[in-house]
Amino acid sequence: MYLDKANQNEKEAYQLVNAKIGYEGQSFDLYLYAENLFDTNYDTEKAYGYYGFYSDPREVGVQLVYRF
Repeated sequence: MYLDKANQNEKEAYQLVNAKIGYEGQSFDLYLYAENLFDTNYDTEKAYGYYGFYSDPREVGVQLVYRF
């Protein structure tokens, strides 16, 4: 991916792995999830010459959904 019209500032390709596993019941769901599982760093500094984009770190959590 190029970050400018002149195709001089190039951004290398990257892959993110997300995962989610859980139980879905009649009135509630319970999940264990992970985003950016391998903690991939895809920071871009000085994009367009002005500002940067920073990658989100690995996030692991539990999600509970209740329906009533």
